[in-house]
Formats: sequence, structure tokens, C-alpha cells
Amino acid sequence: MDKLYSRLTILSALIFFAFNSLELNASLSAFIDADNADETCSLTLPDIYTNSDGCCELDTYPYSAFGSVEFMWALNTGTNIVPVTDWSTSNPLTFCPDEDGYFRICARVVGCDQIYESEDVYCSSTPCGEIDGLYIYDQSNDQPAIGPIADGSTINLGSLPSNYYLSVQTSGNVESVVWTVNGSSITENVVLYTFPGGAENDNNWNAGSGSYSVSALAYGEDDGYGQLCDELHVSFSINDYEPECSDILVNYTGDCNDPDDSLYPTILESCVDYASELIPEQGAGSASCNDGIICLQSMVNNWRFDLTANQSMLIDHLEAHFLYPIDWSTAGGPSNDDNCPHTISYRTEFYINGSLISTVYGSVEADAIISKVLAPDADIFLQTGDELTVRIFGLPNSSGCQLFEIAGLEVKGCCGGLTPPSDPSCSAGSFLWQNNVDVTNLVGSNGLPTADVRFVGGSLTNYTIPGPYPDEFSGPITVSIEEAISWDGYTTRPSTGDQPNEQWRVVFLKDGEVVFSSAYTEDLETGVLAAEWRGPLDQDIFLAEGADEIILAHYEDPTYGTGSAPSANSVVPSSICISYNAGCILEVDLGEDITECLGTEVTLSANVSGASSCSDCCERNVFNTYPQAGCTTGDYVFYLSDGNGDSRRYQGSDMSWEECDGIAHFIATATHVETGDTYYLDVYFSGKTENPPAGSPKDNNCNGNEDDNGDWTYYQNTFGTAYNPGTGVTLSLSRRGPSFQLGQDANEVTEGFGASGWLNTDDDHYTIGDINIMLGMSCTPSGSGVSDLSYLWSNGETTESISVSETGT
Repeated sequence: MDKLYSRLTILSALIFFAFNSLELNASLSAFIDADNADETCSLTLPDIYTNSDGCCELDTYPYSAFGSVEFMWALNTGTNIVPVTDWSTSNPLTFCPDEDGYFRICARVVGCDQIYESEDVYCSSTPCGEIDGLYIYDQSNDQPAIGPIADGSTINLGSLPSNYYLSVQTSGNVESVVWTVNGSSITENVVLYTFPGGAENDNNWNAGSGSYSVSALAYGEDDGYGQLCDELHVSFSINDYEPECSDILVNYTGDCNDPDDSLYPTILESCVDYASELIPEQGAGSASCNDGIICLQSMVNNWRFDLTANQSMLIDHLEAHFLYPIDWSTAGGPSNDDNCPHTISYRTEFYINGSLISTVYGSVEADAIISKVLAPDADIFLQTGDELTVRIFGLPNSSGCQLFEIAGLEVKGCCGGLTPPSDPSCSAGSFLWQNNVDVTNLVGSNGLPTADVRFVGGSLTNYTIPGPYPDEFSGPITVSIEEAISWDGYTTRPSTGDQPNEQWRVVFLKDGEVVFSSAYTEDLETGVLAAEWRGPLDQDIFLAEGADEIILAHYEDPTYGTGSAPSANSVVPSSICISYNAGCILEVDLGEDITECLGTEVTLSANVSGASSCSDCCERNVFNTYPQAGCTTGDYVFYLSDGNGDSRRYQGSDMSWEECDGIAHFIATATHVETGDTYYLDVYFSGKTENPPAGSPKDNNCNGNEDDNGDWTYYQNTFGTAYNPGTGVTLSLSRRGPSFQLGQDANEVTEGFGASGWLNTDDDHYTIGDINIMLGMSCTPSGSGVSDLSYLWSNGETTESISVSETGT
């Protein structure tokens, strides 16, 4: 804000009054009006700023419609405003001080007492410096290993030294650098201006694989004060590279008898139509040959080669063999400077049909042939007729350290390019469905492989697996999705961007109704040519009436998925493997046909065999949770809450816990001690698995002890009821958040063998809840080792024996 001062004379004493600061009129682009001044003495001030030389500068002269304006330059010492020029109508617009500091101008209309003052700007007696580049330094010798790093570049983790840090190289007057790296900020006042601070004293960065955003601000004073001299903003990534395919497509080797100092190509795969020599792009120049090593003086030249595809192919990476000689006895040496740094950087640029698509950096150590992987940011996919151009630049550290040499190079990748989905691994006796995916037959501008089924958000989003299904699926059955393989791949996928919902699920139906929907497959990796997820989904799914239809549904399917807005998240369901168990086989014998007189009563009995093979059920003792120190008070098994502090805990009685065919069944009478409010709990848990499902285990350990959950069992589905005899209301209970968990310390509130899980309810008030129970460690076979039998006769009777007096079957 500009300040207006008015000089008044009262009783012959000169007194200065400070008027209120004046607001900038938004309609004015360059001047500040003093509208509350004496109109005949008002003026407008120009913008004041620091120029690139560190001097103070005005964009024009102060102006008034009421007469000439005189002004002077002044220094703000913090306690006083000290004139550094005389009043004049012709003072220079640029003022370069003899000492650094904060300066302003004071202006007035000639003949007026009212003085107007501009804002302060920092001006320097020394021209401001600049940032020359961002580098990664080798901590072993405090020398550049890689750099300058260009925005958007990728660095191979394998090319970095054992310990490293960031540094900016500066020139001119720079007294401090303010760093911000991925949100973490520091200020450095000492050259080398490192991140982290003091890195030249063994304080390394060693960030590893990841994406990094770096901001460096150079100032003319210590601690980030004074003039902002220069700023640099660079984003880059460090990749721990793993090759997708590595056939040698073209092998480049040298011949010292060749006057052009070239590396000659040997084409090894039929998908390469043509490959040029690897040569200095500007001619041989000062390149030389010694001991079979082709040399490049990197300051004045760069290497280049081109190749053309005659069918689909993937360029995965280059493997180059470099030599950086600094010793007089090294082949290809010596350099001109015995004090060369121990490492030299290089830059590799990849072009497709003339367009730059990737720039990567690396470094090599001195005096030995070193092989380096030159991997682009993403896989390079070429179709028939596409041309790849590669340029390799050495980055000299000084005029005396220019020699950089290439002994050979291999272009590695594979013909066809796309890695197909993995073959399914399905145990004998399981139900297998497998998609047909042909990665050698690519169609369209995106290079899509042909597939029987490809889900695309907003287009095809579900697919019914054709029958016939196993006969066992027609009745009660327990199934497990042992393996699902989800895949996606096409030529433009590396540049497509994030598709967060490349997922699908398995849906079982009976008579057109959904009886079970599985969890989704996991999302696929972004930015690569082809990606795959492979793993199990839900286990021990009990289908009481079996299933007559199995549907694969995309995440965005409107019927069986989330129904979210289409976002073209394409994904290929490659295969699904479902194991199944129809349980034990029972044989029932009702005896021979009976002929009797009318009116005679006959007793029929069901003679069942095979029941002894049906035992897969056991029971555990159930106990109330007794909270330990640091946890809630009061024994309980059932908990209800409105989510806002109104909650109730219910003690359990008449409790039972049974595990049978992968399904657990919990029954209890739960009573609120203070009010007598009671619920009869009847809850089932299915989808048993030993592997923690997504979002599990539940972490609510109030007593602070660490849980060993390596042996826990999880039930992915919760369904049941809580009936209140006092109100006649039945609440529906379902899983909320993590899967229900069982095992040592799985209760989370009480140590010992137990189980717990969070619930949703359909109550209008108590909308959420918990079940926390303690269990016996041993599970005793129920029914003396034989499962209970139930009976259903054709006339509706449910006993083992019935009496009939009518004819019939």
C-alpha cells in the first residue's frame, strides 16, 4: 500500500500527519491514485521493481495532471527513510545502489507539500546470479553423476551411485537456495546448495524409485532473503527398471579399420526392416579408435542411429557399452585433464517418426568399459513402417574432460511386442473358463489385440460364461474362486493415462436372481504396454440352491457393478478358475413298494447311508469380551451406535459358535444390562479365507498391543439378524469395512483367541455396530462327528418316519 503524508503548519511548528493508505483502483493497470489527497496536489506513482541486474527500476515517471512532478530515491534502513538522491524532475528511472538494501521513491507535485511514497523493493549492488541446472551428485566424490536433469525425464535407478544427493549449479551472485522436494522444504546458504542440507558431509538423499517434483529458488541474500534471482522447477522419475522382453533385435559392433568411426548393425530379428550405422551425427569430427573402442568427443558431437520396423515390435531398452577414460594408460585416452571427475553423465533421446517421446539420463565411472541399460520412460511400440531414432549425448564436466566412448550397443525387445496373459493354473476337477486373446493380431489405431471378451466402460461391461456347468452346480454347493487373471494391453496404453477402474468381478445367479457377487479383481498398473493381475477372489462361497448362470461384470457395469459414469476403463478378463464341493453324498432307501388294503396305515422310514462322511462341522465355546486396561468397560458381545456418541453394549448368554463347510454361525441372546433391552442374534459368516482380503485386517487395538495376524482366518461376507422381542423389530446385519476376523488376539479388545467385526444395520438410529467375542481355541466336532440330518418328504413331512394311509408315491 502507498502511504500519503500531508505536511501542515500549526502555531509555526511543522508537523507531519500520516494519512490512511490508499487502495489500488482495479481499473488502473500501472498506477496508484491518492484520491483522498488535495486534488490539485494528487499524482500517480509508477510500478517499482528489481530488474535482472539487481537494480531498482521504474516503468515510467510519476505523473500529475496539475503540474510537474519531482521525485527522489530513498533507502529504508528499518528505522529511517534516508534520501540517496536529490529531488529532481529528471532523476533516472533506473537506480543501481552502492550497497544492498530496500529502496523506494518519494514524489510530489512541484510547489506542493504532499509527499507520496512507493512500496519498498530489494536492490543489490551486485548483479543477481542464476541457476544453471539440477544435478544428482555422487556422494563418494561430491561430483555430478547425472545432469542437468530436464523436466519430465526418467532416470534408471541402476545408473545411480551407491549414495547420492541433489544439487543445483549456479553462476553469478547467489547467496542462498530454497529447496522444495515433494513438499519438503529447506534453505541452504552454502555452495553446493544441496538437498538434503549439508549433503556434501555424508547426508545423502538416496530417494530410490518414485516420482519427484523439485523447486529451487535462488536469492541474493542468505536465508532466502533479498532479490529472487532465479528459479528452477523440474519433475522427474527414478525407475527400478525390469525388462519386459530382451531379445537382441540389432547388435552394433565397431571396426577400427573403418574411416568413419562407425558401429555396424547386425539385424538379428525379422521384425527389423532396416538399421543404420551408429555414427557421430555431425560427422567423424574428433572421434578416434583405439583397441577396438570407438570414441566420441562429447562436447562437440553425439551418436545417432535409426531403425525401421516391418511388423509390430517392442523396443524395451538399449544396452550400451561405454568407456570414460581419464587415465593416460586407458584405451582411447588420455583426456586433456588429469583432474577430471570420476564420473561423467550421458543423455539418451528416443524419437518415433521424428517426435521426441522420451529422454533418460545416466552416468558411468572412469577407466573401465561399463554396460548401461538405456530404458525409455515407457515401452516403445513400433508398427509396420515406424522409424525409431536414438541420440546419445555425453555431458562434459569441463573443457578438459570431453572424451566419451562407445564400444558397442544392443537394441533389445521383441517382435510382436505385447506380452500375452499368463496361462491359468487350475487344479484338476475345477471349472475353468479362458478367454481367447491374440497379441499378434492387432487392430485399430490403438493397436488392440483381438479378444473374445474385452470390457470397456460405457460399452461391453458384462459377459455370461457359457455352459454347460458341472452337474453339481444344480444343487447346494460350496465354491471358491481359486484364480482370476485380469489383463490389459495395447500399443497406445503407455500414454493413455490413469484408468482407475480396470477391474471386474464374478457374479453367481440362480433363476435370474443374484445369489453371490465376488470382490473385484485389483486395478492394473498404469503407463505400461501390458499389465496383469493374478490371484484368488472369494473362498468357500456356499450357494444354498446352486447356480445356473455365472457372469463376469466390469466395475462400471450398471447392473452388476457400481454403475458409475463411463470412463473407458478397458480390461480383459483372461481366465477364471472355480473349485467346487457339493458336500457329502447321501443314499436314502425307503424300502420296497408296499401293497396293502385300503384304509391300512403304513409306516415309512428313511434309511440313510453315507452320513458319516458328511462331518465338516465343529463347535467352539463362546465367551463375553472383557475389556482390558485402556479399552471400554463392561463385558459385552454386541455393540450398537448411532455414530455420534449414542451407543449401547450388550452382554451375551446362551451363545453358540459353529463352523461348517467354510461357514460360521453365531447365535446369542444379547442383553443391555442397564435397560434390559434384548436382542436375539443369528449371524452367518461366509467367504472363508486365510489370506487378508483388501482392507483387512481390522485395526482397532485399544490396548496398544501389537497383533500377530499371520494365522488369522477371515470371513468376507456377513449376513444375519438381531430380533428384539420387546419391540418386535428385526434388524438386518451386514459387514461394514474389513472382513470378520478370527484368531489369536483377533478380538482387538481382549487378548486371547477371539473374533470381531464391524457391522451395518438397517435401523434408523443405531446404524452401525460390532460383534466382539472370545472363543475356545479347540473346535470340537459337532453331532459326535456326524452332521445333523434333515428330512423332507413329498407330502411336506419333516420327520425320519411318516405314517400314510393313502395310495401314492
